[in-house]
Amino acid sequence: MSPTAFLHSRYGGGFASRAAIEAHHAAGFRRFRARVIPRSPFYRAMADLPLADLPRMDKARLMAEVSAINTCGIDRDARCASPSAPRPAAISAR
Repeated sequence: MSPTAFLHSRYGGGFASRAAIEAHHAAGFRRFRARVIPRSPFYRAMADLPLADLPRMDKARLMAEVSAINTCGIDRDARCASPSAPRPAAISAR
């Protein structure tokens, strides 16, 4: 099988237009907004905001807010205080 045939069968034929790419991105963000954002205490109140209005995230802010941003219920301070603590099932199963 040629590399082109493999890529086509594995990933599809690509997108026919820029509009198709944008529609694909919009659908993915709608799924993310519906499934992930409601589980994040940090973002929950912002679930209906347009993407451009969500707060910008840098590493310092992420590290300061990680306990509220994550959707697995992991508390950063508790985890850092006891690195040998049992991992949550959602994390250890990966």
